[in-house]
Amino acid sequence: MPAATPEHGRHNFPWERLYSTFNLPTPAFQVLCGDGVHASPPWFNAGVVSAPNGAELGGEWERICLADNDWEWVPERWPYLDQIALPLAMASLSPGSRLTEAGVLDSRLNQNLFHWMEDQSYTAHGFVVHHHGYVSLIKKYYPRVLMWLRQDYPLLDHLLERYGIHENFEGVAASGA
Repeated sequence: MPAATPEHGRHNFPWERLYSTFNLPTPAFQVLCGDGVHASPPWFNAGVVSAPNGAELGGEWERICLADNDWEWVPERWPYLDQIALPLAMASLSPGSRLTEAGVLDSRLNQNLFHWMEDQSYTAHGFVVHHHGYVSLIKKYYPRVLMWLRQDYPLLDHLLERYGIHENFEGVAASGA
C-alpha cells in the first residue's frame, strides 16, 4: 500500500543504499507525496498488507527490520522502521526481486486517520481505513459504521472505551466523542 498518498509527506530515506545493501534493484517508479508536488520512491504505511504468503512476508519483513535497525546511516528508524523495511521485503519476495507498480495496491485500500489533520474527508473515498490508536477519530468520522457493528459485537463500546484511554493529545478526544 503506498504511504505517499495525500496525507503523507516526503521523507528522505537512503533508498538507493538500502536497496543495494540487500542486492535489490531500486524501484523504477515513484509515488506522489502529500504536498501534491514532490515524488518519492514507494514506502508503505502498513495499515493493511496483502500477500500471497503472509508468513513468508512477515519473516522477510522482520529480517529487514532487524538489519535496518542496526544501521546508524538509516535516519528516522523510529517511528518509521516498519515503513522503511516493508518495500524492501516486498521487493525481495517479488518476481525478479523488483518492486513494481503492479504489485502495489491502490491507495484507496489504505487510508489513514491522523490526529493532526483538521480535515479527514479524504478517507471517504477509501475502502479500508486504519488509525494509529485514536478511537476518537473513528467515533468522529465513522459513527454509522460503529452503529452497524454494535449489533453483532456487543463488547464494542467496552473495547472502544478501554482503548480510548490511551489517547494523549488535546482536542481530538473531546471533539471526537
